[in-house]
Amino acid sequence: MLINEEWGGIAKVEKEDPNKQYIWLQINEKETTFRLDACYFAPKNSKIYKRGNLDSEDPYASLKRDISLFSS
Repeated sequence: MLINEEWGGIAKVEKEDPNKQYIWLQINEKETTFRLDACYFAPKNSKIYKRGNLDSEDPYASLKRDISLFSS
């Protein structure tokens, strides 16, 4: 993720998935905090799931936990 210098004071990488499937950005504008998620999940039959010992049946499990955490 590349953040322009002009945004450096208000945007930062908040969390990176250790399996490199998604990344969270935190954007602070005035008194409001926004979170933006960018993600890519490989197709179910991809070798990525076997190599990384990931759950191909529910690749969104970790992302769902983060959404629950950040929405509270």
